[in-house]
Amino acid sequence: MNIHKLFIIRRSGVPIYHRDYSTAMIKVDHNLLSSFFTAIIDFSQAVLLKDIEVLDVENIRIFFENSKDLTFILITDPGYSILLVRERLKLIGKAFFQRFGAVENTDQIIEDENFNKEIDSIFQLKDNYSPNIIQPIQNLFETQINKGEFLAGALLSMTGTIFYSSLPPEYLHTSLKELEVRIKTDAASRFKKRDMPKLIAQLGNRLIFSQSITSEKMQMPVLVVLLFDATTNLGMADFTLETMVKELEKML
Repeated sequence: MNIHKLFIIRRSGVPIYHRDYSTAMIKVDHNLLSSFFTAIIDFSQAVLLKDIEVLDVENIRIFFENSKDLTFILITDPGYSILLVRERLKLIGKAFFQRFGAVENTDQIIEDENFNKEIDSIFQLKDNYSPNIIQPIQNLFETQINKGEFLAGALLSMTGTIFYSSLPPEYLHTSLKELEVRIKTDAASRFKKRDMPKLIAQLGNRLIFSQSITSEKMQMPVLVVLLFDATTNLGMADFTLETMVKELEKML
């Protein structure tokens, strides 16, 4: 799965920042793209009476995040998790305004290497929470991984925040997409009540086990995800998940 392009445009359609992450759209004229985006945004507001958030077009997925006078736009492969990208775009918006303010008086293209590095760190899909809380969690996951209890793991919020993850990107996205499905169903209310059932899924030669738990420190329910080899005994995988949940509950 790939990220293709990041755009930041004014509501007027003027692009003030763009960056390519693949060669898929590198030859597309930026002004043409910004006009296309502006037309979509205007149509959504005029006809649907709301801001567009996601648009699937052929083999790409376009995400929109409106903030103040700007729209942050990310173009990815269609497999990218909506929850994950929304959270990333919000972080990019926060980083942008912290660095540049409202940029009300410029229509110039922004070029800033430090900002590029901030964006790169956001796209690395690592934790984005307080290190004081995350470090013990990271230590627990890494200790159990090193012992061979499971292959990788993650701790996620229902809004797509990644508190910790060592999952390969494809399994992280699968976990988040499953969470999206649950949020759209009756399971969403059960998640909020901290009563979402366990998820067990097999993807090729891997097993995914996940369970929601309560976090007082984070003031929300969170999802524990563990990745196993498909040859792992289901009972043993379930026992490992239960053990991790008990240990994490002490920290959260």
